[in-house]
Amino acid sequence: MFVLMGGKWGTLIEVSMIMKRNDSLVRYEMPPVPIVSVSGSGDLADFMEDMSRVFPVHSGTLFQIMNSDELAGSIVQRFQ
Repeated sequence: MFVLMGGKWGTLIEVSMIMKRNDSLVRYEMPPVPIVSVSGSGDLADFMEDMSRVFPVHSGTLFQIMNSDELAGSIVQRFQ
């Protein structure tokens, strides 16, 4: 899981590398690496939803949450 909070050009490169890797994983029927974008943390994290409309992502790749409490709950739920 990759948690995206804020982020600028370097983070954009990291996210694009993960998304490219996810294309390969899905092609080989393996689960993609989830990218969790925290809205309200600024910069890239706030624009990920808009970017996913321009560059569609595979199901299970991008999740957007509204605050860190929601992030903690989703992590706990995922690993129970």
